[in-house]
Amino acid sequence: MTQRVNKFLWTSYENDNDEYYEKNSYNEFLKNRDNIINKGNSISNDIHSFKEKIKDTDHKLLSHHDTEDIFKTHTNKKYSDIINNSSVEELKSKKNSLTEKVKKHIGEINDDKLIGQDVQKMLKNALDKEMSDISNKFPDDSIN
Repeated sequence: MTQRVNKFLWTSYENDNDEYYEKNSYNEFLKNRDNIINKGNSISNDIHSFKEKIKDTDHKLLSHHDTEDIFKTHTNKKYSDIINNSSVEELKSKKNSLTEKVKKHIGEINDDKLIGQDVQKMLKNALDKEMSDISNKFPDDSIN
């Protein structure tokens, strides 16, 4: 367009049709200039808004990656807590079972009349020692 303006201003025309054509094209440019500028502005505004949306999306994606890690950590912690609780319950039941077995053996030794008193006393002492070891190694307070 600038070339046409310069050509129009500095060129002499032999034919009126040439001059009219140049004037006409320059006038069309002036009429359409606002539309062209508005379209350019709207396109640049759209590009700017898309860039902002891309930045927002990138930021949200990064926060979602952090959220995924937080969920994994939280799940692992909860899962380990569940495992620990089930292990504690299993330990309690095994301790109670072991204590019951030792008490049962002590009762059987007391009821048995075939073995001698000294052997019976020795077995009772051994089982009493085992019972105290169980109580010392696994106190009720430490299991809870």
